[in-house]
Amino acid sequence: MAARNVASWFPGHVAKALKQMEQNLKLVDLVVEVRDARLPLSSASSELQRLAAHKRRLVLLNKVDLAQPEATQAALSLLRAQGMQALPCEATREGSGTRLLDALLSAMPPPGGAAPRDLALVLVAGLPNTGKSSTINALKRAAGKRGLLEGEQAHTKTARAGPTPGVTRQMAGFKVCASPLVYLLDSPGVTPPALRDPGVARRLALAGLLPPGLVDEGELLGSLVQRLVSSERDRRELWAAADGHLPSSSSRRGGGGGGWGTSGSGHGPGGGPGGFAEARERQRRARSLGLARALYEVVSLPAPPPREWYPGIEDEMEMERDGPGGPVRSNTGAGAGPGPGSAGLGLSPAAGGSGSRGRGDQYARDSQPLKRDGGNWETSGQAGAGASKAAGAAAAAAAAAAQAEAEAQREAAAAVDAQLRADALVRALTRGAAVDAGRRAAAQRAVLEAFRSGALGRYTLDDVGG
Repeated sequence: MAARNVASWFPGHVAKALKQMEQNLKLVDLVVEVRDARLPLSSASSELQRLAAHKRRLVLLNKVDLAQPEATQAALSLLRAQGMQALPCEATREGSGTRLLDALLSAMPPPGGAAPRDLALVLVAGLPNTGKSSTINALKRAAGKRGLLEGEQAHTKTARAGPTPGVTRQMAGFKVCASPLVYLLDSPGVTPPALRDPGVARRLALAGLLPPGLVDEGELLGSLVQRLVSSERDRRELWAAADGHLPSSSSRRGGGGGGWGTSGSGHGPGGGPGGFAEARERQRRARSLGLARALYEVVSLPAPPPREWYPGIEDEMEMERDGPGGPVRSNTGAGAGPGPGSAGLGLSPAAGGSGSRGRGDQYARDSQPLKRDGGNWETSGQAGAGASKAAGAAAAAAAAAAQAEAEAQREAAAAVDAQLRADALVRALTRGAAVDAGRRAAAQRAVLEAFRSGALGRYTLDDVGG
């Protein structure tokens, strides 16, 4: 992913809110930074850290229902070891605001300072779509249930909340406690003007913390597949989703592919008669299960054996992958769905004989990792007696360069393998139909939306141990 594409996104309302937030921070007593529990490190706001470096801060890891519990605990320990107050949070869960309100009030500066005031201000900030407005609404409901607000004030003027970045467009204040008097300031999500680390940008986009369309969805799907192929723990989580054994909390957000593969599902009125609501829920679960099984089938295929490198092989592989022309059709047939084995996708590296031209053979051929002849990567090692110190340094530099080149080749091979698997997943989801641009984009978006909603399991995208 080109970092320049991410760096170009800095809307006017974000720049305006950033200036206003900088002014308000002079009056703020506490900063509540909301992060995504799936990205406890990458979702930290660099702008907030710069502007509020000397302010008391409370870090909330929101959406813990979408993250791996062990990794969340490891992230909390890491943040606390760095001297931060950090708490797990699920702002959309009923009753979550009570614990948050206790933590917020206990984190407030002690009364009676050098300039005591009757009013305390708390700024809630973070990256887009981390759940800032949902956190404020949860706090407001908790304060109302405790009788801390007067009359209808407990239920008026809630913060706008939504599933996509950029819902909150301006600074807004909300009273959440009457005694002591505490106001919370909601702010738009502020993405840094430039994200120079492509890995961080990809992880943010995978979790849905960047605006839709900013990062190519086909590339995001390839990154997701590559992660699942390389991580045994993530594959186990996907297997649980494919086997229908997800924890109930992972399906609360109503994900599951945005209606992919069904007629009109996901667009009817909410609620409705009990039978209709139950039928919609069954359809949603069936979509999620189908996506999880198709994805698991693709990522669990064994990697083909290495293939000798020679000049120009990268160009040949690209041409072979694109094909001579025309849309590619799936081997599964018009009515076939993903099955328990890799044969359903026509991807088995062993499938087909000498005369077979199936997509499984092409996958096995195209996704073979590159391997140069060992002699091209190793130094001659002829540092006999009397060799100069300069020659030894040159040999060490050549060895380091060869090692770096080998690592780059492995990464390139893994990326090619992941993209071919992602293409195979799209073909499986289209069930024999021609894979035109529209159907390809719909299939890619369905998988990504299911992943973000938790329908494919719980994942922590940052490496925090645990």
